[in-house]
Amino acid sequence: MGVLDGKVAIVTGSARGIGRATAELLTQQGASVLINDLDGDAAEQTAREIGGETAVHAGDLTRPGAPDELIEAAIGAWGKLDIVVNNAGYTLDAPIHKLSDEAFQRMLDIHTVVPRRTCASPQRRSATAARRSSARSSTSPRSPARWATRGRPTTRPARAPWSG
Repeated sequence: MGVLDGKVAIVTGSARGIGRATAELLTQQGASVLINDLDGDAAEQTAREIGGETAVHAGDLTRPGAPDELIEAAIGAWGKLDIVVNNAGYTLDAPIHKLSDEAFQRMLDIHTVVPRRTCASPQRRSATAARRSSARSSTSPRSPARWATRGRPTTRPARAPWSG
């Protein structure tokens, strides 16, 4: 039994290195993990080797719409999404003055644009909103029922105007 039992996670760039170690740790702690990488074969191999409950979604996350597809894959597999680890990244080894604009833009995209699109995905927002609304109940700290059960009035008296 792990601390993440019942949780669903995506780890981008998780076929090798830090991403793989993160995905492995999440599965060991009970999470269901969507393995993502540019290299589909490596992602499949990682999913087999780390065990646990895993699925694979391979592809280039800098492609328009790809972050949305990634979120949809996790929600399609397990019905929800709790954790996103934006680990995907790469560098093009060259002095900055020798990098083409296209190469520099690719690095910016994977390191800044993709994480933003993943976190701001409409599917992610709707899954988060649904989870928040289902978590609300009459025992919410802000609910009048909670105040009443603590012996407090359900409405607060008006404050006297400040006089100085």
